[in-house]
Amino acid sequence: MSKYHYKALTANGDQIEGSLEAIDEKSVVKNLQTQGYYPITATLENSSLKDRLINSITKNETIGFSGKELLSFTQNLSTLLNSGLPLDHALRILVKNHKEKKTANILNTIYDEIKAGNSLSNSLSRFPHIFDSLYIAMIKSGEASGSLGQAFLNLSAHIDKRQKLKSEIVSALTYPALLMVISILSLFFLLTFVIPRFIPMFAGSEQTLPLLSRIVFSLSASFNQYWWLYIIATLFVVFLCNYAFQHMLKRNSINNKLLVLPLFGATIKSHQTANFTRASATLLKNGLNLIDSLNLSVAAVSYETFKHEIKLAITGLKEGRKLSDSLQHSLILSPLTVDLIKIGEESGKLEEMLLKIAENCEQETDINIKRILVFLEPILILGLGVMVALVILSVLLAMLSLNDIII
Repeated sequence: MSKYHYKALTANGDQIEGSLEAIDEKSVVKNLQTQGYYPITATLENSSLKDRLINSITKNETIGFSGKELLSFTQNLSTLLNSGLPLDHALRILVKNHKEKKTANILNTIYDEIKAGNSLSNSLSRFPHIFDSLYIAMIKSGEASGSLGQAFLNLSAHIDKRQKLKSEIVSALTYPALLMVISILSLFFLLTFVIPRFIPMFAGSEQTLPLLSRIVFSLSASFNQYWWLYIIATLFVVFLCNYAFQHMLKRNSINNKLLVLPLFGATIKSHQTANFTRASATLLKNGLNLIDSLNLSVAAVSYETFKHEIKLAITGLKEGRKLSDSLQHSLILSPLTVDLIKIGEESGKLEEMLLKIAENCEQETDINIKRILVFLEPILILGLGVMVALVILSVLLAMLSLNDIII
């Protein structure tokens, strides 16, 4: 028996974590599901390096769906089920046509579970790293209503939209990231190969070099001698910044300050709104009631402030208030969004209205990101130019000071 650290969602959408003793990760997942929780992660706790390595290898052999693979699996299974094929036949076809070892292992495990008499939702829930609580809930709903093919169709649309938005964000950030890499490589080249060629020219000079020249020359000498230390320090700073940023986002006071930043705040709001409304609409479309849909939609939101607002809205619904009334003072949702939700409630077309809001917010997110990059790209180009100019200037100033001695 090994000790596992787990994270899971309660029926109310709250995230919990703790430790369990179990034979393997699957046993942890099953135990949590028996208690009515939705597992998120389960990892070995206080294990030896050897155990962690073995667990990592085992996990990598069985768990490894990318976003595109998840979309492909969902779309293909939707097509096969809606064409009238039984579930086990559809899974067998998918297993036969997958050459990737990780994907094939996952599909084989699911297929074996189905043949053993388990439900599809229980089989999928053995892979919480791939199939989240929203995915499992929709499959359960499809099984209960006898419309599993439609459930996969709805999921396909949801995942497809999510992947497209992610791809647009990655594409938009590619050029700035490339500029950053070029800047770092340029600095590396100048300090490693260019500046060292000039340093011997000034080694015997009695004239004190200009401050900028001394700084650049010292940095170059230090970098050539301790380059490995600079790389380690850079990686450590990146890790530290990422760690600090992740923990900052969990503090509501900092979250609220980020929301008032020009463009950045609007982008956060539109992105979080799109995730929430699309997830809620997809769950409603699949037959879940509003409270259950909102409980599961919390997992689609990454902003702690918004999660708290959704939980308050759920409490309001249980007390008999309307969703729009509970979200009236939201810091994330715009007044127009709340009004549209109210119209959807009054017209009985909340699901359609939420989908429309999601589409509008996804477009707004894309536009806002492009606007941010319009400002960011010139700053990066200017930074690269200034950096190169300072290095060249340091050499020129040193040469001019040497000429003064000769004269």
